[in-house]
Amino acid sequence: MENVRYEYLFPYHLFPENSKVVICGVNDIGEEFCKQIEKEGYVFLAGWVDADETHRRNISKEISRMFKPSPLNVLKKCEYDYILIAFDNTERAQTIKDILLKKGILEEKIKWDGAVYEKNDFLKKMYLPMLRKWNEPCFGSEEWLRTFAIKMERSVYDHVFPYHLFPEHAKVLIYGAGDIGRKYYIQALIDRYVEIVGIVDKFPQKAKEAGIPAEGIKKLCSKEKDADYILISIHKENIAYQVRSMLVKMGIPEEKIKWDGTTYYRDEFIQNVYLNLLRQLGNGFASAKDMLLSQRRDLQMVLYDHVFPYHLFHRDEKIAIYGAGNVGKKFYRQAKLHGYLQVVAIVDKNAANIHEADIPVGQVETLKQFSFESILISMTSAQMASEAKETLMRLGIAEEKIKWVGTDYYREHFYRNYLFKQLDFFAGLRESKL
Repeated sequence: MENVRYEYLFPYHLFPENSKVVICGVNDIGEEFCKQIEKEGYVFLAGWVDADETHRRNISKEISRMFKPSPLNVLKKCEYDYILIAFDNTERAQTIKDILLKKGILEEKIKWDGAVYEKNDFLKKMYLPMLRKWNEPCFGSEEWLRTFAIKMERSVYDHVFPYHLFPEHAKVLIYGAGDIGRKYYIQALIDRYVEIVGIVDKFPQKAKEAGIPAEGIKKLCSKEKDADYILISIHKENIAYQVRSMLVKMGIPEEKIKWDGTTYYRDEFIQNVYLNLLRQLGNGFASAKDMLLSQRRDLQMVLYDHVFPYHLFHRDEKIAIYGAGNVGKKFYRQAKLHGYLQVVAIVDKNAANIHEADIPVGQVETLKQFSFESILISMTSAQMASEAKETLMRLGIAEEKIKWVGTDYYREHFYRNYLFKQLDFFAGLRESKL
């Protein structure tokens, strides 16, 4: 996902999804709100207005090509559900509100929450208080979320520490002292939600020069003993997977190792955690913990653009994968990560041109060296899959061993063609037993 770093965050919690919103205020805040609305798609941009002609005239040419600011009188012709005042100054916002009220606009249509506009306010006012209500009932989700805006104190960066992975006061060792790891170290010290027992990196010197007391990998074993968890502060999944494998080989229990790169960047956090929580408004959960765990289960289903077709194989089955393109690589990594079955080989006719440290791709002819029960063709194209099947059969592989359901490899197809049908089946089965 493209990483857009905003100075201000749109207050999604003020609006139901798919609302038509007019932004009032042609300034830096209003500009970023317009961009975020267009990018995130949670609400619709119904207009951008300002009473001051100078403000409307002084916007950059780049922004004017994207959004056209208008005077306030267009509101009479504009179709909208709400007007958001895009000023973080309370006095200025009240002045704008008074103008709008005099124009006959209903007060309940006017929204403002300048206390959470700046990105540096968001974590302490919205995110950490939510986690600290871990065991409190949260049937009134909407009111519960709104209370976070009252909390004051600053500290948030372009990357959001994944506090949702840990219980409060957990002792955490950070692996990786790059840009993300350093920010996590500072955030954790300021926020005090977890306790950082250390930070390690292969090359700690740069972090030390930046004021972060990073230590070399040799210190990992001694530091690990003091930690409840190890957080891998690496965004890229394939690199994080290599680190996880290394840590496991060192004897560190897998359940102690944490990574959730899908929420590290701010815009990913908004999409994968924040907006999903807001979409749960009105739903009942026994506790905040149940609500977050529900979200995590949902996220696990959408980690990949392509979903490994586990339903074709039995547990612990030995399989090979034919095809190490984009889909084949994802399938190999998913299978290794989840451990449901055993991938003994992955092959491709262009193996010599594929160089992935964590994926040992072999030539197709090497399949004869391996013992496997089934082979999965990872191409989504029916024509390419047919050609692959012919190649495998020429190598003497029995047709019943060859598996392919390319129509279900894409996530949305998997849901529609398999998962939802299974859920309907089980729902019917439950009803028949009642």
